Amino acid sequence: MPPKRKYNDEYIKFGFTDITVNKEVRPQCVIFTTVLSNDALKPAKLERHLKTVHPNFSDRSREFFEVLHTSYEISLLIAKSKKPHTIGETLIKPCLLKATEEILGKETAKQIQDIPLSNNTVYIGYGNISQDIEEQLICLIKKSHWFVLQCDESTDVAQCCQLLIFVRFLSGDNTIKEELLLSQVLH
Repeated sequence: MPPKRKYNDEYIKFGFTDITVNKEVRPQCVIFTTVLSNDALKPAKLERHLKTVHPNFSDRSREFFEVLHTSYEISLLIAKSKKPHTIGETLIKPCLLKATEEILGKETAKQIQDIPLSNNTVYIGYGNISQDIEEQLICLIKKSHWFVLQCDESTDVAQCCQLLIFVRFLSGDNTIKEELLLSQVLH
């Protein structure tokens, strides 16, 4: 088995931060949140990814990628708080700007202004986060020796019919877990 590589803070200049998947540190692209294998934690491979997959971003500075990463982290906090994604632009960003201006001055506040927290940016972050959660759930189901699907029809507050599919499976620590696998509008 090849040795596990470690993340270096300098990799942000190639547009990568780190994420832990199954107790393994992996590089995560801050542009589209793509997670690569631990073997890709080499500057040459990260730079190649940036230049081939995102050529229009290859000439960007380290600060640009740090701002993108900050935007992603704030989007993740908004998602975890279960607040509307519009709160990033209407509340969080103005609060950050005001606090930064008061404590660190107007010049530093200008840098905060560059953090993208628009409605669309946070919404895209939600999509990436939900896709990652779905992939993790499918991975856990595949590792389980047993799983059961349960289908249910429900209506939401707008009286739209929804198909809900739940999955129960045996997790790695031999406990039974239940998760929502799918929620789909029925026509």
